[in-house]
Amino acid sequence: KITEARSQINLKLQQARKFAPETRKVALTEFSGLQQKLTEAQKKLNPYKSFKKEFRARAEARKSLQELTDKLATNELEVEKVKMMTSSADSGQMSEDEISSCEKVAQPVKAGLENMLRMVDQKMKAADGAMKDELTQMKDKTNAIKKELDAAVALLSRQRQSFATAEMLKQASEKVDKAEESLAACQEAEMPFLK
Repeated sequence: KITEARSQINLKLQQARKFAPETRKVALTEFSGLQQKLTEAQKKLNPYKSFKKEFRARAEARKSLQELTDKLATNELEVEKVKMMTSSADSGQMSEDEISSCEKVAQPVKAGLENMLRMVDQKMKAADGAMKDELTQMKDKTNAIKKELDAAVALLSRQRQSFATAEMLKQASEKVDKAEESLAACQEAEMPFLK
């Protein structure tokens, strides 16, 4: 409709050039104003022209990405599980069993998220338009989830180191006690010879 209106205004402009000078001036001004209004209307309508096509493309992109979305949701739940399991670290040292069970959950999730990021990157290279937008959103969300998991894994690592340090201190203390007992036994055995 706008193109039809534009062509009619152009015809009227050509006809207006044949008018008397005073009338021509008024007509050209009016028709130029109408052309400007049409241009503004066209600018406002352009985004809506491709909406139907883009909507279909976006719907197809979402449908084809459903598998990745499901995996992401599963991984997100597992990350939440790891975060809940590591929440006991706030109150102090976690036990060896707690650390091990958290690590058993965290490692496959971390591998899954890294694999998912690789898949999204591969798909982004071939994607365009709506598919690329969907993949970008998915990549951002995956990176955010991975960041949360990395924080939990770092906490687990600190807990593991703290636990290992406590174990080493315990072993060192036991060895020092044994050494002191042995020294005391040697001193008692030497005592008759030193008199």
